[in-house]
Amino acid sequence: MAFGLIAISLCVAYLGYLHATVENKKDLYEAIDSEGSRYMRRKTSKSIINSGVTELRLRNGKSKINKFLRTQRKERINLNQPSLAERPRVWVGVTLGSLLVGAANTTMIRSPDLDSFVCCAVCSRVVPPPPSNATFDRIREYKPFRTRYYTHHDILEIGADIQQEHHKKKEAEIQEHIEKMKAELWSQAEMLKKEAVDKALKEAAANHSAFVQDLKQKLGEELKEEVRKAKAEMKQYMEEEQKKEAEAAEQRMAHRLQCVLMECAREKMQAVAEARKEERERALQEAAIQHRKNIQQLKEESMLAEEQYRKIIEQLNKEKSHEINAALRLAQKENQTETEKQLREAETLRLDELEKVTIARKAAEGQVKTLTQKLKEMTDWKDSLETEIQEIRQAFQKYIDATFPNLSPGQADFILPVQYIRVLGISRQGSAWGQDTSAVTRGKDKS
Repeated sequence: MAFGLIAISLCVAYLGYLHATVENKKDLYEAIDSEGSRYMRRKTSKSIINSGVTELRLRNGKSKINKFLRTQRKERINLNQPSLAERPRVWVGVTLGSLLVGAANTTMIRSPDLDSFVCCAVCSRVVPPPPSNATFDRIREYKPFRTRYYTHHDILEIGADIQQEHHKKKEAEIQEHIEKMKAELWSQAEMLKKEAVDKALKEAAANHSAFVQDLKQKLGEELKEEVRKAKAEMKQYMEEEQKKEAEAAEQRMAHRLQCVLMECAREKMQAVAEARKEERERALQEAAIQHRKNIQQLKEESMLAEEQYRKIIEQLNKEKSHEINAALRLAQKENQTETEKQLREAETLRLDELEKVTIARKAAEGQVKTLTQKLKEMTDWKDSLETEIQEIRQAFQKYIDATFPNLSPGQADFILPVQYIRVLGISRQGSAWGQDTSAVTRGKDKS
């Protein structure tokens, strides 16, 4: 802060001296000398000088210079006295020395560029560095006729304008040097670019023939290897699919046979027409649903296999055609004929594989037809078994009627299963008769 006060004092004195008359100079010298001596005695940095040539305000709000001028006007002191005129050039040294002594005990606010200083902590204005000795010499030789009162704000603006003009000049010089360097670098870059292009063209022409030959051999080997791999993969895939289909058909057939046998075993004791009809309709519906499912599944599997095979063939055709086209741009007309032959061979292979897939699908449809035929035969067999059970039951009923003529109608229904009795809604009656006939039923069960 002390150093900032020093810089402000010097700037104020410099501008005041530049525009002051001889009489105002003497008043200014007297005021600055009195303030410098007081500052040396107090040794503090609490005062802030923010006035121009005729204003030097302290923190308590009093103007020392205005007070001095008022006292001079009241007393009517003659400013041409030798005591005041003999010291026109001593105030700068005295004030600067006294302020430097006071600055030793205060802190200083310095800007980052180390060339200018902040005025104070209140305004935070950047103050340019003090003028040189040559500037002070020109100020002493200059004797103006008019006085202009500059404020603290005007002083700061003048310093900022000077510093900004200096920065603009430096930036213009730097920009000019940059443009020159850019032009030189661009010219060198163009020369290097031409040399590199010529060298690259020569190397490309030299390596072109060798690259074409290597590419021919590599493409031929890769095509053969890819065709062999595709054949092996398709063969393995078809074998696996056939195995899976056979296993699935066997499992479905075994499961269906087991279900039919269990169904026949459960239905041997059932003789009711309504139950038999319902069971037959249910079995037929399930068989039809299963038949539709099997047909749909076979169709979907065949479509998926055909779609997957088509996608694989299309992908292989796309990849190989892309590689062949890239090679054909660099090869001659002979390479084009060879690649066309290879493409025709690949097309024939694809057609052969497609025919194999269609043959396999037709075989699967034949298997489905045989399965449906077997299912129809089994249903016929089940119907014949049911008729036989019904005939046996009628013959047994005739035997019971002939053997036990005293039995009332319905008492021989115990030979039927519980499910059948519940369906008919017949309740068991005649527990005594059941006890008498229990021995007979046990003998029949043993037989």
